[in-house]
Amino acid sequence: MMDNLRTAANSVVLKVIFGIIIVSFILTGVSAT
Repeated sequence: MMDNLRTAANSVVLKVIFGIIIVSFILTGVSAT
């Protein structure tokens, strides 16, 4: 049970980090043009 919670939390954290990186790239690309 705890392993499932840990893997779920890790996947959510990874998704949030990737989302922030993608948004920052989009914002910098829009501001650069």
